[in-house]
Amino acid sequence: MSLTMLMSDAKHPGYMRSQPKRAVPYDNCIECGRGTRSHVLKPPQYEEYEEEIMVGESDVHATKQWAEFDTVTKWEMTERPTVVCHTCWLVVREKTITLGNKHIDKWIESPMQNSQRVKTFLGRWKEFEFGTTIPVDENMNQKVSALKESVRRAARGE
Repeated sequence: MSLTMLMSDAKHPGYMRSQPKRAVPYDNCIECGRGTRSHVLKPPQYEEYEEEIMVGESDVHATKQWAEFDTVTKWEMTERPTVVCHTCWLVVREKTITLGNKHIDKWIESPMQNSQRVKTFLGRWKEFEFGTTIPVDENMNQKVSALKESVRRAARGE
């Protein structure tokens, strides 16, 4: 049996060269400031850097000029994640659905005159993943699909 087969993933050389898989990011909710990991709107960004480490047995009398060094790739978080707690997510969802129910029919009729509002609504719908995250409102998903199609047709000049 080779030595690499006995090594754990963390010690395997291939593991250290690619960005490690991270746990669900934890940060403060963008709405209320509570710590959460419920809904990740934007994952954290990491950058890699190289660090030299001394290898071999540590000897009190050894000097750095005689020591052997190895380079290890490490990852540092450069941008924190954007997260929202479930309570705030539900409040934003309810407000967005109420706004959609009130205005989508008008926006479908004239998407170009309401382009900024439509863009903001669809951006929030996508960013907060209201169409895919449970609880899913199928009626609103159909309305959002119709709105997107209306915007596509208007952009093509149909």
